[in-house]
Amino acid sequence: MFPKFLLRRKVGQALVVLGLCSSIVCIWLSQQDWDRTDRSQMRRPRRSPVKEDYVIVNNLLDEIRGGVVAQEVTEKPNLPVAPEDDLNPKEYNDPDAEGARGAPSPVKVSKPTAAQNRTNAQRPSNERKRAGTGVVEPCPLYPTDDLIGRLAGLKECVAPEDLPRLHPYVEKGGRVRPTNCTAYERVAIIIPFRNRYVHLYILLNNIIPMMQRQKVDARFFVIEQAPPTIFNRAALFNVGFIEALKLDSFDCFIFHDVDLIPLNDRNLYRCDEHPMHFAVAMDKYEYKLPYKKYVGGVVGFTKEQYLRINGNSNLYFGWGGEDDDLFERIDNKEYEIARPYLDVGKYDMVRHKQDKGNEDNCDRRRLLRTARQRQDTEGLNTIKYKRKSVELRSHMTWITVQLDMAEILATAPEETRKDMELTHSDVKNNFCNFSRGAPIHE
Repeated sequence: MFPKFLLRRKVGQALVVLGLCSSIVCIWLSQQDWDRTDRSQMRRPRRSPVKEDYVIVNNLLDEIRGGVVAQEVTEKPNLPVAPEDDLNPKEYNDPDAEGARGAPSPVKVSKPTAAQNRTNAQRPSNERKRAGTGVVEPCPLYPTDDLIGRLAGLKECVAPEDLPRLHPYVEKGGRVRPTNCTAYERVAIIIPFRNRYVHLYILLNNIIPMMQRQKVDARFFVIEQAPPTIFNRAALFNVGFIEALKLDSFDCFIFHDVDLIPLNDRNLYRCDEHPMHFAVAMDKYEYKLPYKKYVGGVVGFTKEQYLRINGNSNLYFGWGGEDDDLFERIDNKEYEIARPYLDVGKYDMVRHKQDKGNEDNCDRRRLLRTARQRQDTEGLNTIKYKRKSVELRSHMTWITVQLDMAEILATAPEETRKDMELTHSDVKNNFCNFSRGAPIHE
């Protein structure tokens, strides 16, 4: 009887001690400042022998890690020839466009360390004019004092005439840049467009102040596809890349869907040594990554990266498949995909009905089968389009183009064209039916 009593007493004491220890640990954890920006060890070197589906990066995007000096690639980029109706940049009435005609300047891969140490003489001429004779300090790589963090996501309709009143600091043509420091990177934000005016102005109303807080030197390009050809989002990305380089020299290209509203300004709109996927957690997917190979919504590339993967495929007319094709191109060139944390890469989608002229793409499965094989022979180097107009509006550069579906599909390799000719049998067998947002890898 007595030993049993002692045993019960020891168990009780042990439980009391365990409870006290747990309480102490909980109190200690609640007092800690768990700042994810210090988790630089989350990033693995690109040449790591272990290959993962994607890399998780912190809020800094490893920009403060440094250790790489700026270098210049002297070979001429393999860009497609400009359309015959090429306009003289002086006709754009854009002061930054002078001397921008023709092939883009040599690719410059700028890393943070070099950017921080840039002298006034190394800055572009327009920056030297803005700086005068004095030296303008480089912008902080992570402007902590200006960032808010979680955002509400404004979805109220905005009239285009209200943009100048709401955001008066935006320069004509859609350029927003810091006024008290020099950004180390020039960013082109490319938005494919067709008849989504309400969504466009909602997006600009959200993203313009975010760019200002992030100290980004960005310019907005709206690439509109004229009717009646079926919408081709991926081809418009290629068009935007080429047209942006005709107007100015950019280091980073961010391809942004018009209906996605960012919900955290710590999701820095900058490029990295890996292609960036910003929109990792959308409300339509319950703020989760729908599948590991998904790279849709908002993605970013340096000029060198986009040239190396040969841009997007031009063959995806209609909805579906182009994002999965882009993943194959990225992975085939041995890049990894850098992503922010889920709570940082959050986006809300402005709801809308299925667009007329953007029907489901029944060719998507057959096209995806040959994505890697045709990467070097079809894409940025084979894009064909006719530019109809270029307008420098108050808060964007608006470029309207015409795509000829037959002309573009003729650039596909012969085997791919034969596969696409079998589409009619897929339609009869309901092979085209699929759930939007579901992975289509087989």
